[in-house]
Amino acid sequence: MGYKYSFSNDETYSAADINEITRRLVTSGVADPFTDGEPHNLSCFNILNSNMVTSGIVPESDTTLKVEKTSSTTVEINAGTAFFNSGMTLTVDVNKVELTISAGVYNYIYLECDEETGKASPKSSTTEPTGDIVMLAHVDENGVLTDKRAYAVGKLPKYISGYNLPTVVSFSYSGPGTYTIDMQGDKYRFFIIKGRSREFTDTNIDTLGIWDVFDNRYVYSVTGSKYIYKSYTDMPIRVVNSNGGCGGELTLSYSGNILTLNISQVASYDCYGLMEITAI
Repeated sequence: MGYKYSFSNDETYSAADINEITRRLVTSGVADPFTDGEPHNLSCFNILNSNMVTSGIVPESDTTLKVEKTSSTTVEINAGTAFFNSGMTLTVDVNKVELTISAGVYNYIYLECDEETGKASPKSSTTEPTGDIVMLAHVDENGVLTDKRAYAVGKLPKYISGYNLPTVVSFSYSGPGTYTIDMQGDKYRFFIIKGRSREFTDTNIDTLGIWDVFDNRYVYSVTGSKYIYKSYTDMPIRVVNSNGGCGGELTLSYSGNILTLNISQVASYDCYGLMEITAI
């Protein structure tokens, strides 16, 4: 089949599958949800994972669950393991998994855990998925593949994960206001903000800014400008509006894992758009 998931009720597992839990765990200290002498559904094992790690891929190598195009209408998922929010895991084996995509439209490639059926599987879709998913990649209308993998983050100390490693987040906002993003790290020094008024592609970057957390300084430029600006108060962001002007201003703050975005409206421009945020 190319992949397997665990644990689901009414499925058969071997002792090796149970021992795999131990391999993934860190030190002792996790509350045991089981009681001696009482039967439990196999899905109860997932509670151990959900108590210890967030959803995402296990960073065993830089190709873990990496998606690669094999044709204009097919992609292939490399070997690797991912955690879901529920604690269920899905592992793609060395045979990999091939999925069909639609040419000429936006595609999402992801892993899905269906809590109603208790099963998990790799999927592709032309509509943005919801629920307990692990996003792997996007393929845009022009066939350009963008890697969207995020590492699972351990909730206990010393778990090997992508915590505090450089990360990229795609973010959309629907108007002025305050928004928060869990950046899965609390020691980032710089945030690079690409503002866009339409889909995420390299040719549609309208504003580019860097926020220095320590100095609380913004350095930015906008499309068509020959200058680089500095500010200690805010930076402009390009938003959807009638004349292509910068219709929003952005102020950032950062505490713990949480990046807070305060977006204010400029003049009477419509204030909604897209951002790509890189944390380093």
